[in-house]
Parts: sequence; structure tokens; C-alpha cells
Amino acid sequence: WLEELKDTHTIVFNNSRVIKARSQLVDSGKVVEILFLDPHNTPLHTSLSSNVNGQEWKCMVRSPVSAGDTLPFKHFPGKVEVTSVISPWIEKGESPGSHCTVKITNHEDVTCSEFFESNGEIPIPPYFNREAVEDDAVR
Repeated sequence: WLEELKDTHTIVFNNSRVIKARSQLVDSGKVVEILFLDPHNTPLHTSLSSNVNGQEWKCMVRSPVSAGDTLPFKHFPGKVEVTSVISPWIEKGESPGSHCTVKITNHEDVTCSEFFESNGEIPIPPYFNREAVEDDAVR
């Protein structure tokens, strides 16, 4: 393929990493997915290196929620408080949810990066038709 390149072509190498930004919450006794998309009003590199407590993130929650709702994490201490609902999250073949902003409360003194690394999982696209596996973190 190298011989097909022209002087006007540009090659881009993507060295980005996916963070373990998928987790589970409990809503009215039901386990629901939360996917942290990006920090609300803070650069990503700043958020990841700062204490997780009190950080606000834009998220997708696989459950209809309202501002003021508080949902605990399923597998570890802490919770999120919904600070605003941006829009419904409608996806064919899936339960309805919410695109929203949440404020994270955790009882540990850790950075956001450490929090995701120890409590989250790699988000796998639905068309893969499988759950995340350990190898996904290094791909």
C-alpha cells in the first residue's frame, strides 16, 4: 500500500486509549448501565488526574432519570447524583435511558483515572455482541 501513497496524502496514527468508563448503578432495585462520556466543563486530562469526588460528567444512563435522582454504584462504594437531563437516550432494541450530567461521590481519595481503572470496564460497542474481556484494555 505504500507505493500507492502520494505527496498529498497524510497518514495519521491513532494512539488513543479507551478508558474503563462503563459501570453499573442500581435504580429502584434494578441494575442499569452508566457510560461516562466526558467531563462537564473540564478538560479530560484535568479531570482524569484530579480527585473523583464532586466531578461532573456527561453520561448515558440506561434508565429514565430526573435531575436530583441519586443512584448508587452496584459493585463499589459511591453514587452519582443526576444534575441535569440533556435528552432521552433512545436506541432501537434497547431499554430507554437518559443523556445527562451527573456528579460523582466516592468514599475513597482517588483520582478519576484510578476510579475508572478499578471500578469500570471497557465499553464494548453493541454490534460486537459480547461483554468486555481483559484483553480489551490493552488493544
